[in-house]
Amino acid sequence: FGFGLSYTSFRVSRLGTTVAHELWQMHLQRSPSPDPPGAPGVRTFASLAHVEVRVENTGKRAGAEVVQAYLAFPNASAGTPALQLRGFRKTRQLLPGEME
Repeated sequence: FGFGLSYTSFRVSRLGTTVAHELWQMHLQRSPSPDPPGAPGVRTFASLAHVEVRVENTGKRAGAEVVQAYLAFPNASAGTPALQLRGFRKTRQLLPGEME
C-alpha cells in the first residue's frame, strides 16, 4: 500500500455504519455449528456490515484517496491480529474542494 503520500490533502468525515444484527442472529439460529469461513452459502459477518464516509479534497491539487475499514478484536487469541483490515475503496480523482 505504500506510505499514503499525496500532493494534496483530504478530509474524511461523516462516518456511518450499519450492521444487520438481525440477519446475523438469524444466521446463527439456522447454523448451530459454525461452518468454516468462506463455506458455500454461508454469510460471513463482513457481508452483513456497511461503512460509509465522505471524502473531501481539501488541498490545491487533484488526487484520489484510499479509505480503509478495520475491525477490532480486543480479546483475540494468540496468533490472531487484534486489528484486521476488512475493506477498502479508492475514490475517483477528486478536484480541489470536490467530495465523494
